[in-house]
Amino acid sequence: MTTEDIREIFLLFAIKRKVKLMSFMINADEFQFQMEFTEDNFIDIIENSAYDMGVLLYREYFLVLNNQTEKIVKLLVNAFSESNGMLQSKAYLMKRFIANMNFE
Repeated sequence: MTTEDIREIFLLFAIKRKVKLMSFMINADEFQFQMEFTEDNFIDIIENSAYDMGVLLYREYFLVLNNQTEKIVKLLVNAFSESNGMLQSKAYLMKRFIANMNFE
């Protein structure tokens, strides 16, 4: 199984809100699909409107999420036009990422 397949499985678990399975993929040593959480995984989740899962992952992996801040903020700004009822999650993530941005 390729890295791309593992990434898609992780995204599917995030969209379906399968937190235990996501955690198992990241943390289990004996699991053949073991993966390392990356910023690309987080961006996939935001692009697929799973903002509540994005909040959970941000709280756990905020130290990893610092290279593509501008892209994440653009996705979150565009997310406010969606009417999916996750306003608190979007606002929480937006607040955290804007605080981390460096304005020049």
